[in-house]
Amino acid sequence: MIPIFEQFLLLPVTPPGNLAYHAVLAFTIFGALQGALNYRRTFNGPEGRRMAFGLASLLFIQVALFALTGLAWQGLIGAESLVPVLDRAAGLLSSLVIIWLWTFPKKNRLADATFLLVGVLLVALAVYGWVWWQGLNPVDEARYFNGSVADVVGGGIALVLFLLGLFIVIIRRPSGWGYGMAMFLGLTAGTLVHWLTPLVDNDFAGAVRLAEMAFYPLLLALPQRSSLTVQPDDTPTTRSTVSRFSSDLKAQQELLRLASSSSPKQFYQELARSISQLMGADICILEIPQLNTDTLIFPVGYNQNMDRQVEGFTLDQRKAPNLTDALRHNRPMIIKPGSNSPDLLSLIPPLAINQVGSILAVPVVTKNQASLLGIVLLTPYSKRAWTENDQMFLTEAAQALAPIVLQMQQSVRQQEDLDATRQRLQALDGDATQAIGENAQLISRLEEYQQLLYEEKQRSDSLAALVKEHTSQLETITTLEQRNATLEAQVQQDTLSGDESTEAQLRQVLGEMASMSTSLFQADQKMLELRTKTAEADPERRDQDVIISIAQELRQPMSSIVGYTDLLLSESVGLLGAMQRKFLERVKASSERMGGLLEELIQVSALDDRQNALSPELVDLSAIIDEAVAGMIAQLSEKNIALQVDLPEELPPIQADLEALQQVLSNLLHNACLITPADGQITLRARVESKNNVPNFLLLQVTDQGGGIPAEDMPRVFSRLYRADNALIQGVGETGIGLSIVKTLVEAHGGRIWVDTEMGRGSSFSVLLPLVETIIAPETGGQSG
Repeated sequence: MIPIFEQFLLLPVTPPGNLAYHAVLAFTIFGALQGALNYRRTFNGPEGRRMAFGLASLLFIQVALFALTGLAWQGLIGAESLVPVLDRAAGLLSSLVIIWLWTFPKKNRLADATFLLVGVLLVALAVYGWVWWQGLNPVDEARYFNGSVADVVGGGIALVLFLLGLFIVIIRRPSGWGYGMAMFLGLTAGTLVHWLTPLVDNDFAGAVRLAEMAFYPLLLALPQRSSLTVQPDDTPTTRSTVSRFSSDLKAQQELLRLASSSSPKQFYQELARSISQLMGADICILEIPQLNTDTLIFPVGYNQNMDRQVEGFTLDQRKAPNLTDALRHNRPMIIKPGSNSPDLLSLIPPLAINQVGSILAVPVVTKNQASLLGIVLLTPYSKRAWTENDQMFLTEAAQALAPIVLQMQQSVRQQEDLDATRQRLQALDGDATQAIGENAQLISRLEEYQQLLYEEKQRSDSLAALVKEHTSQLETITTLEQRNATLEAQVQQDTLSGDESTEAQLRQVLGEMASMSTSLFQADQKMLELRTKTAEADPERRDQDVIISIAQELRQPMSSIVGYTDLLLSESVGLLGAMQRKFLERVKASSERMGGLLEELIQVSALDDRQNALSPELVDLSAIIDEAVAGMIAQLSEKNIALQVDLPEELPPIQADLEALQQVLSNLLHNACLITPADGQITLRARVESKNNVPNFLLLQVTDQGGGIPAEDMPRVFSRLYRADNALIQGVGETGIGLSIVKTLVEAHGGRIWVDTEMGRGSSFSVLLPLVETIIAPETGGQSG
């Protein structure tokens, strides 16, 4: 061996160079351990814990060897009998730990168990080697550990370990695998040099120690390997990414303001915009979990690049299997750009983009792993590749958002329960509001008269029936006056010690109610005069005009009642007692309800009179369905109702009035949502019906799980008769005239509507409309002079 090279190899194996060797390795490992501890404090993941454990083990081995070497140098222990064997055993164990750290940065039970078993075998082999070394002839003063059988076997084991580590790291290619491969190659070269040309007159491997001093500093790259993932040139590093997250105070403030939002739709829109700004994503879309459905529903989203909201859409789960699996099992997921995943292609059409880029999906779950929301981020414009740091940050943000999302959903359900309770209380109110309820019944009977006028044309005893109704109305007015007298007496009793001006205002309200009763009586007189002129031309049109005129005349006294009630409630004319305020609030609520019934009466009369002429045009049915579904998202989410949409791949255009068709579909979905119980399912189907020599028709079906409609109630489903004094129809959600309006609009388009029901299961409302045919409004009758 060349003398200069031999002297160079002797530096780390002879005192005090051997102490310097152990000190250099210990300080190097300590620096890497400090970086691993910082990484663990920042991300608090299993990778940081594994790294810290492995480096702490290496540091303990080097500190122990440093202490033993110092004691042997001072002659306190026998260096020849103990230190050489421990040095070789410690070197093999350190090599095993280094290979474990570089090749398996994340938990792998099989690999961990294998490395642990190999470590136990190495310890057992070291014990056997020490016993063998002690059993040699002690008289032989010229014995050295280098070149011995134990040294050759140990060197061979080290070469096998490093070659195995090279093979694993090349196959697995974890983050920063290039540094690990360089370290393995350097340590392999040092071990091979010592194995072929050992220092024959020494107990320690100088070439191995020089290689360790040269390549152990690569351990400092272990804590940084999470930032070594290949990213596009315009992607910031991990440090700059963390800085961007922490400095985006505006986006964080927007997230905090979400807790004060009261509208569910506005809440989800602001949430998508805030997350997109916080994460630097080009597009953020939100997914609402659905049970027992094959469709992913994305109600809202935000395009930060174009600064606009993304319209809601649905996606077949079969077209996005990876995204569906991640969100259904509450697992975060990253799909890199250029991947052959079908999820990348499935999102291009609904978002109207050329490419998706990278996808980052993170679920928002409660503490008991109940799914609340799915967050999906895309980078079609910046082409940025999401990293594990982005995933960790968004996961933590989702955990912080979970209570806010849960609170929003609970508040919506509570508001719905409160409204339902308030409606039940109003329906069951039998004291002072009974007087106002009688007025509501009078308004509803005006609607009954419209149907009676049509039937009376076919019967000769129509005048007698009208007189009978008039007599009933007079009895009702008498009852109303009695109720008003009772109310006035109660108010006078409560306000004996109160403000005289408040009592005067209450009397004025009662006067207005009496005036309304007079108006109703005059309306009856007009209807009697109408029946005496049945011989005049076109009586049906005149009857409808009178009904609309009567309804419009009733608006003025009702407006006066509401105005005076608001004035009294504001206490601008004096303080109110608790009982007075309670009565006035009931008066106002009932008056507003009467106003809504009048508006429905005018709308139905206008439809029958063909005053609302249709404006047919070619419309895109898919767009109308998407808009109707998007409008129902909040109501469906409040009751956790699954909406299954079954549409063909392409729907032909239809000649129809856009607003009328939207009203038909919205009313049917609203009725299904009202009657379907919580956690139920609604199905919306559309298909084209075609037969030979028959024009094509479009069939729309809305199926609910409301329990079905009894056979005796089927004739009243589309009836306009107000059902306040009749039993509610089981299986029908609305109590007004919504379904009758749907029937009128459908028939105006030349179509027809019917309902199929099954008791105990639900009902299916079907609408059949002609395709691409000009709608000709039926000719109206001539006007009577």
